[in-house]
Amino acid sequence: VFCWTAFWQTAWDLIYFKDKQSRFIRYSRSFALNFGLFKPDALMGKSDLDLYTEESARPRYEDEQRVIRTGEPVIGKLEQGVRADGQVRWFMTTKMPWRDAQGNIIGTFGVSRDVTAMRETEAKLAETSALLETLLENSPDCIYFKDRESRFVRFSKAFAKLFKVADTESLRGKTDFDFFTEEHARPAFEDEQEIIRSGKPIIGKVEKETHPDGRVTWSITTKMPWSDKT
Repeated sequence: VFCWTAFWQTAWDLIYFKDKQSRFIRYSRSFALNFGLFKPDALMGKSDLDLYTEESARPRYEDEQRVIRTGEPVIGKLEQGVRADGQVRWFMTTKMPWRDAQGNIIGTFGVSRDVTAMRETEAKLAETSALLETLLENSPDCIYFKDRESRFVRFSKAFAKLFKVADTESLRGKTDFDFFTEEHARPAFEDEQEIIRSGKPIIGKVEKETHPDGRVTWSITTKMPWSDKT
């Protein structure tokens, strides 16, 4: 049995109804608590302009007035809310026309979910990705990542230049066996498989690299396990 009253009071989503002037008429308990307000009528008659900066509140107001004029909802819009104290929150919002028994639009109602934590995580991941790309693009060292079968997954620009490859994507999925003779590729493969099995890195190993054209190069190599977050 679904109980609307219980849902209204306990839902984590922020639920609210607004009149045609975008003033709050009714809202869920979670909506008031989101602003640190405990009185049931604390937001009654107020609007987003009372809760957020003008820059943040104005697009919300315009969206709601458009819903009222056209009857067309706003579905799953990502909104930024900047409060007067400078606090920034992010919400995934859906806004619908609120109609009376005769079908006339008398306002809007909306459901918002606070996705601030997700946005912050995405921002951190984007920053980390940008730092990695900068490293791979500019480092003079040959940096590479390999999967469990010792196939190249990511690599630096310097690494691609080592093999004089114009299309760097052509390196993806290949192994040392595609670029070196068995004399070098086999020990390199065995070292990497041992790292995967044991989790122990190889630090500063001197490697002799024999190329198919007979060239011999030497490198000092460090190889470490690549682990996920789990």
